[in-house]
Amino acid sequence: MIKYFLIIIILLLQTSLLYAEDAKSHYEKGATYLMNAALVHTIEGTELINSAISEFKEAIRLNPKYTEAYYDLGLAYRMKGRDAEAISSFKKAIEIKPDFVDASFQLGDIYYKKRQYNSAVAEYKRIIEIDSKKSAAYANIGKTYIEMKDYNNALLYLKKGLEIDSGHLDLHFYLGNLYYQKKKYDNAIAEYKIMLKELPEDGRVYYRLGLAYRKKGSIDLAEDAFKKTIEHSPFTDEEEKAFINLSEIKKEKEKKR
Repeated sequence: MIKYFLIIIILLLQTSLLYAEDAKSHYEKGATYLMNAALVHTIEGTELINSAISEFKEAIRLNPKYTEAYYDLGLAYRMKGRDAEAISSFKKAIEIKPDFVDASFQLGDIYYKKRQYNSAVAEYKRIIEIDSKKSAAYANIGKTYIEMKDYNNALLYLKKGLEIDSGHLDLHFYLGNLYYQKKKYDNAIAEYKIMLKELPEDGRVYYRLGLAYRKKGSIDLAEDAFKKTIEHSPFTDEEEKAFINLSEIKKEKEKKR
């Protein structure tokens, strides 16, 4: 009787392992589809994402606690613009693994994009409750508070982030944006210059630098920054806005002649 019972236990364990292996196989197929989809921007890419979603769902069916499958399913839904389903998948990943900070980052980014700023801040703060050294979370909190026009909290978290990692460039960028909003243009320029030492071809930063110089009244420096924006960021919104600023500067100079 005991021998029979042990055989049943062994068979159940083998079946469990088989299902786990099958779930892993489907997950890995999905991950491969997703990775390839990121390299393609055609109908083929859409088909790859759909295949990835199917594989992740099958992995989850076989293993309902498959955290990584829920996470990557959320990524796939994000790539398709299906934010509601992405949110549900990331939340499920966090439910299974409460310290899954990558899922919280994804949730925060979705909420930020949807302008649900309080929800975004809550997710980013969850991250630093888990890991107080996550400087990227401080940057995102600061960025979000700037959008909320809560400049005091933005400054608090951006400076906390820089205390942890003084070389984190996003922290400098958002701090520059904050100083710009507060009309502290010299401070903003100093932050943008820190970034450009490390990223001398970042047109996005040159554009912000140009705005700060223009507000300060340093027109020639603004003009130069906008020209570098166009040089380093072709076919972007920043390039279009830089052309507009250059056109306005040209008209202003002509009026002064």
